[in-house]
Amino acid sequence: GYRTKPEIALAEIDRARTAGLRFGCVLADAGYGLSAPFRQALSERGLTWAVGIAARQKVYPVDVALVFPVSASAPRMVLRFLKCDVSKNELTTPGIIGNPGRRAVLRGSGMPWLLMHQVLFCFVLGLLFMPLRFLVTGGAGFIGSAVVRKLIGETRHEVCVVDKLTYAGNLASLEPVVGSSRYRFEQADIGDASRLEAIFAGFKPNIVLHLAAESHVDRSIDGPAAFIETNIVGSFVLLQESLRHYRSLPADEQAEFRFHHISTDEVFGSLGGDGLFREDTAYQPNSPYSASKAASDHLVRAWYHTYGLPMVMTNCSNNYGPYHFPEKLIPLMIINAIEGKPLPVYGNGLNVRDWLYVDDHAEALIAVATEGKLGESYNIGGHNEKTNIEVVKTICAILDELMPDPEGPRERLIRYVTDRPGHDARYAIDASKIGRELGWAPKETFETGLRRTVAWYLANATWWGDTRSGVYRGERLGAA
Repeated sequence: GYRTKPEIALAEIDRARTAGLRFGCVLADAGYGLSAPFRQALSERGLTWAVGIAARQKVYPVDVALVFPVSASAPRMVLRFLKCDVSKNELTTPGIIGNPGRRAVLRGSGMPWLLMHQVLFCFVLGLLFMPLRFLVTGGAGFIGSAVVRKLIGETRHEVCVVDKLTYAGNLASLEPVVGSSRYRFEQADIGDASRLEAIFAGFKPNIVLHLAAESHVDRSIDGPAAFIETNIVGSFVLLQESLRHYRSLPADEQAEFRFHHISTDEVFGSLGGDGLFREDTAYQPNSPYSASKAASDHLVRAWYHTYGLPMVMTNCSNNYGPYHFPEKLIPLMIINAIEGKPLPVYGNGLNVRDWLYVDDHAEALIAVATEGKLGESYNIGGHNEKTNIEVVKTICAILDELMPDPEGPRERLIRYVTDRPGHDARYAIDASKIGRELGWAPKETFETGLRRTVAWYLANATWWGDTRSGVYRGERLGAA
């Protein structure tokens, strides 16, 4: 049922085992997790488990799955979870359709990979647990709001957003979730220790997702002080409060606590024509922004090794997608092209970036936060290396198709401008570790993701129009 406790699930497992049924694997859907005591109880019964994305991307030969569904859609979800085809398999769901919350048996037949002599019973245990509480710093920003929308829209977790609402924070990006009882917002600076203490005390998070940061390289060139204050000092204050909160928890809740620090591939410096950034690549930041992020990375790792704060870390490639503040390359080019304004391209346009669709990134962050190994870092990339000029020309082509300009193709708007000081030549991510350990892979290609992004900006002129009429109007930054 919806609020089934782990001890009830264990009792069902024991009762079935007593009846002579043989179990192979216990599954939990992404984000709900398996507590340490529950894993111990499963181990004592000789059972293995798989969690989240890693579980869903395997094929399990199944005769019967005993399921604790959360809704009337659960039977279809479970068959998809177990790689069964609903249209080709008999589905028996007594007590489920129209009556969610009761146990049912799903029976599949005709699967070509099925070993008829083997019975693999799978409990979808993710549906048995109380929701986790995520505290998301920077949750009104581009990546943060994508994570919040996914957590509220696709899980049962609770979310508290902590955001200072600087120029890049936009509450309109959180409008899809404001009606949820599982969402709350706190306007606060992560450098304000007393405010953080009150927020931690009131919300009692299981997981801290630290995304709050000054993040634009050009702005860091013009004004590095804000980057030092937020990315280094603010991260230090947040770490201290997270550690205080962690130490106040009882042992079972300490076992569930995670501090997930979200960083960038820019801390690794610049690549040549080949090679990829790995988790063990030496740091070599080249801008005030990347230097401040590198410093925060080192602080997080130090708090893990010195004080025992449970942490995981991710370093991502360049993100793009809906709700992106228009100072960054892709939204700036889309909006300028829509408005018929010049499309400024730095230098010769041949700098290379690995592009990651923001919803894919959000899914990866949740997977690492709930399933990643403590003390480890994971690179997250989109496997989409493109030169800046390729990106701009692709945007022009998509817009020419979706909204033709009577004055001609938009490539006529491209203007090559003076390069950014210290402009890194190439970034590229080796994301094999997160794929190997957690089963994550991006769903969007650059072409499909960019088309979705352009279509979103065309359909949401009010969102970016309000932004452009405020603190940023498309002017050149970072030329000093």
